[in-house]
Amino acid sequence: MQRTTFFKFFAASDQAPSAPLPAQMLGVEVPELKLYVHRDADWVLEKKGSDWVFLTGIAYHLESTLDLNGLAQQLLQSQAPLDEIDLWSGWFSVVHCRQGKVHVYNDAAAGHKVYFRLLSGGGKWCGSDPKLSAHWSPLTAHLDEDMRGLHASKWMANRGTMVGDMTPFHGVRQVVANHRLDWAVLRPERTFPREPRRPMTSAAAVDYVVPRLENVLAQAVKHRQVNMALTAGWDSRITLALSRKVKSKIRYYTIQHQGVDLEFPDLALPRAMSKEGFVHQILTDSVEEGHPDWRVVRDSLSMANYKRFHSFFCMFPEYQPDQMTIVGTVSEVAKNYLEHIPIRTGLHAVRAAHLVEHPAILDYFDGWMKDSAPRVKASGYRVLDLLHWEQDITNFAGSGAQNTNFVVHQFAPFSSGKILETLLATPTNERDKYIPKMYEQLILAAWPELMNHPVNPFFKEDAIRMMKRTGLYNPYKFLGNRLVSQPFRG
Repeated sequence: MQRTTFFKFFAASDQAPSAPLPAQMLGVEVPELKLYVHRDADWVLEKKGSDWVFLTGIAYHLESTLDLNGLAQQLLQSQAPLDEIDLWSGWFSVVHCRQGKVHVYNDAAAGHKVYFRLLSGGGKWCGSDPKLSAHWSPLTAHLDEDMRGLHASKWMANRGTMVGDMTPFHGVRQVVANHRLDWAVLRPERTFPREPRRPMTSAAAVDYVVPRLENVLAQAVKHRQVNMALTAGWDSRITLALSRKVKSKIRYYTIQHQGVDLEFPDLALPRAMSKEGFVHQILTDSVEEGHPDWRVVRDSLSMANYKRFHSFFCMFPEYQPDQMTIVGTVSEVAKNYLEHIPIRTGLHAVRAAHLVEHPAILDYFDGWMKDSAPRVKASGYRVLDLLHWEQDITNFAGSGAQNTNFVVHQFAPFSSGKILETLLATPTNERDKYIPKMYEQLILAAWPELMNHPVNPFFKEDAIRMMKRTGLYNPYKFLGNRLVSQPFRG
């Protein structure tokens, strides 16, 4: 199967394109909308009376065994669409018409991207990347000088991912995690938190999470050859543990990058853990500087960084639809990733998220702190957790999922609203980034022998753990947030 422009993308509008779409984009017959999807995408359309569901991507139900048609049919029957989609794990987008109202959803990591814009003629558009919308209406740079300068900067080019809901184009925004798009007003609306946080013990959370994600992995291995990346860290260790019951059907691997010794922990620990009963391979990264399909990626994505594709291109130089790779990202939503610094302003948020203090970025996070933070806090959730979820997961883990799906089917099992809600219900002090007691409980429940091996035995990690145990780390991070500037340098 050949990778082509807008590979696996979709788009919807209330107007027909003004310029011809690539031949690979297929029209999907739905009332009132012009809906298109790439011919090689996985997608279904289900209808019930005047209601309909378009679902594209990869999705598995936490509690049932359903294919895409089954998921779409179940969503059609549901009286609570948000609750139903929260029970899905995967990389997907949904356009759902219910009682004449259309909403657009995507997975919990906002990995199957949804962007939206008001077209120059007054029409509406949404889809997988702003570049695709240029077939409806020309794209222009921002009118605002600060926004234009930010997106033209070396800092943004080196970063290779977006910030917040901003894009490089005037009038185009992204639907970030925990939001859906209300088509009637072409505006995103918050979908989480919807209810007050219900505290849960780590043991109860583990009892909920383990069997459901084991069910997800059991479905994943049914129809595709599954590959799983391993390192010395927590995220891949947790995903490895959840795969125990289907380990014979998974190819476990670690990439050895140029100049990295085999005794480096990210290579040595997966090899050592393989003695617990799975086959593990070391795959050598190529030194090549490019790949023929990289041109297709650049033509399709408004922002991309070759470093994020390189290893996958080495493993899958040609697209193989029977292959899938599973990663442990997104689980970090519940690891206090931004630590325990109290943040009260947009500047505090920008520094906590390790971003530069550019006026456009400060304006965005001032707005987030004004509009989102009070609702998050009132619901009993930590503002830092939701800040990380809606910024870093959307724009790093989520963008990585979109990028990788150009090369090979990929999804993160933890990309499920219900799973992340459950993890965030546990005590904050048991899910520390460097000493995550709850994550250790999860591994011990699923595959206890894996904890016979150290996690992240690096000097920096050991030093931080020591500072945390002595009570020095939190004051150090607080002073850094308040006193250390991160200026924008262009």
